[in-house]
Amino acid sequence: MEITVLIKPDNKAWCVMGDFNEVVSQAEKVGGKLRGEAQMEKFRQALMSNGLCDMGWSGCQYTWSNKHSDNSFTEERLDRVVANGKWTDLFRDRTIEIIHATQSDHKALLMHLAFGLASRRLKRRIFRFEASWALDEDGIPVVERAWGSSGVGNLKGVHEKLRRCEIGLVSWSRQKKIEAEQVLR
Repeated sequence: MEITVLIKPDNKAWCVMGDFNEVVSQAEKVGGKLRGEAQMEKFRQALMSNGLCDMGWSGCQYTWSNKHSDNSFTEERLDRVVANGKWTDLFRDRTIEIIHATQSDHKALLMHLAFGLASRRLKRRIFRFEASWALDEDGIPVVERAWGSSGVGNLKGVHEKLRRCEIGLVSWSRQKKIEAEQVLR
């Protein structure tokens, strides 16, 4: 007797992201032994019965590797983002980026979301650190203020400090450009 487990919340938009420890087809695997078709079919069935569809990816398809350097080397797409139709309707403008992680045999997933038409108009430019800033001693206090501010001792705190550095450096850089233009006048 086969039992199908339903985990979906009733009538809500939902998304699941992480390591599913399974591939949906042999095409999501390179090297190693072939995955059992029955095993993959159960995974595909679980996704389908819960109304979940794969959200795709950008970057390298394979999210896990055994990191062997011999003929037993294996790569698989074990990590993914899946969501139901209501969620995909809410977040049509989304990307899933696969990012290299040095401390794990799995790569990280980063989801970028935009919320409707207003967010497309308000999209920020990507922040890029300018190498010239490192040569200007006036920038050091900007980073010290942002990084020295209190924050939680976890990744959220680090993210907040990086965001403060970004805001401070962009503002400082704009001010320097304005001052340089005034000197030239």
